Amino acid sequence: MPLIAKEKVSPYTEYFVWHITEPLDYFLTQLTLDDFEQAYLDKLIAKKQTEFLAGRFLLDHALNRAERTFLTISPSGKPFLEDSSMEISLSHSAKYVAVVLSDRLVGIDIQQETPQLDRIKRKFIAEDEFERFNSVMSSNVVYHFWSAKEALFKAYGNGKVEFRKDLKIDQLPQNLSHGTGLGRVIKPDLQADFNIFARQIEDYHLVVAEIKKE
Repeated sequence: MPLIAKEKVSPYTEYFVWHITEPLDYFLTQLTLDDFEQAYLDKLIAKKQTEFLAGRFLLDHALNRAERTFLTISPSGKPFLEDSSMEISLSHSAKYVAVVLSDRLVGIDIQQETPQLDRIKRKFIAEDEFERFNSVMSSNVVYHFWSAKEALFKAYGNGKVEFRKDLKIDQLPQNLSHGTGLGRVIKPDLQADFNIFARQIEDYHLVVAEIKKE
């Protein structure tokens, strides 16, 4: 079974990462889809269908329940469990899919290293962030910024976000392969600090953003 990573990053939050080696038919035989999932699946090309079903399969594995707990999607596109029993977030990149479960507002991103992010870094890293972290602004830090802000965006999950203005990285992990930093969401309906858990899985950067509570 290609579950390649599983970790409880805090008392509230646990993530899971699956390496997709199975064909589409495998997931179709493992899952009984509801009407929403079937309609969504039918709109996707074959590659995206496999990623979509792998994410649903991994979510079922992570929840470890006797029966499937189906998802509902908010108007802004954020997934929720129909029974609202916990917060979830999903992400995929190439052959990997990631799921996070939490008792707190949470987001996850997994991203394969790509030179493109370094070329467009000024589109998602603000000038004040460049100034603060200029001495350590390597390609790995750029990858972290992208994944951390994607995770914050998914945690917020309530519509349009400007990555440079509305999502901030306040502290980098001392170790980008396995460390914890800090970030913020700054929106009228949510102004909150987040723990940013960073992990390196092969040539993929994984970040979990978990809201902080006193």
